[in-house]
Amino acid sequence: MDIWVAGATGVLGRSTVRRLLSAGHAVTGLARSTAKWPDAPQEMRFIPCDVTSTGAVLRAFSESTPDVIIHMASATPEGKPTPRTLEPGDNVRRFGTENLLEMARTRHAFFVLVSTHHVAEPRGETWIDESSKVAGSPLTESAVDAERYVRQAIIDGQPACVVRPATIYSPESSQTRAVVEAVRAHHPILIGKGDNYWSLIRPEDVATALAKVVELRPVTETFYIADDEPVMMGDLLRWLAQSLHVPPPRSFAPMLARVAVGSALVDMLTASRRISNAKAKRELDWSPAFPTYREGMTDILKQTRHA
Repeated sequence: MDIWVAGATGVLGRSTVRRLLSAGHAVTGLARSTAKWPDAPQEMRFIPCDVTSTGAVLRAFSESTPDVIIHMASATPEGKPTPRTLEPGDNVRRFGTENLLEMARTRHAFFVLVSTHHVAEPRGETWIDESSKVAGSPLTESAVDAERYVRQAIIDGQPACVVRPATIYSPESSQTRAVVEAVRAHHPILIGKGDNYWSLIRPEDVATALAKVVELRPVTETFYIADDEPVMMGDLLRWLAQSLHVPPPRSFAPMLARVAVGSALVDMLTASRRISNAKAKRELDWSPAFPTYREGMTDILKQTRHA
């Protein structure tokens, strides 16, 4: 199949492109530039494109009729989340989704929106699945909007589905490496008691799920993609400290964290989202290669130790 991936040079994009190429698909990658992936595989056709620009998207898709369009483009805010720093990412979610949906509509392509599990309303120890309530926040309102655009497009006849990955962690992720180094250096990193659930997933496992979605084309469906064992933040960081042979992580008060990084980010990090992957396993015949954080983080520690 001819598959176009918007956001091809990000951590998830790179894993997805590799997986699709290995399955024999023709892959076109869209991103602002290849700077984040200088050694991108030659088999991938790359087109520089700002998906928030209607003109740029029209030029990129000129005379092309892809079978599938996957939208996973993003823009990480720099510094403390504020309306100004969040705007680029919000634009990618809103305008990018609208532009790419239009390309899918006019070219009769199957559309896949890669959203986020953070749209789920936190539920403490209760498991969250695809029937659970969605609740936007300052960091996820644009993701909720993007999903709404896709649902309306489905009603209008567009074949599409939504994939909601859990928090992605990877040796290629600067955020993951920063957490490892903070624990190694015994910096305060645990916010409060750390008794909230984090749901995690490696990008390789999301890519495998996306490959299944491309093959099966489950129109109208939504899938959470998470590993088998959500973990409390405190347990994860203590396990990481033990694996690094350093003292347990120090904690600091949520109030101080709000001053340092902003209330919106602290609320997201301390929210409890215990995501079930049962539907993806059942309907996509998928399972994670890294079933828990233990296998995933052990692999990362091995790679970073020898980097």
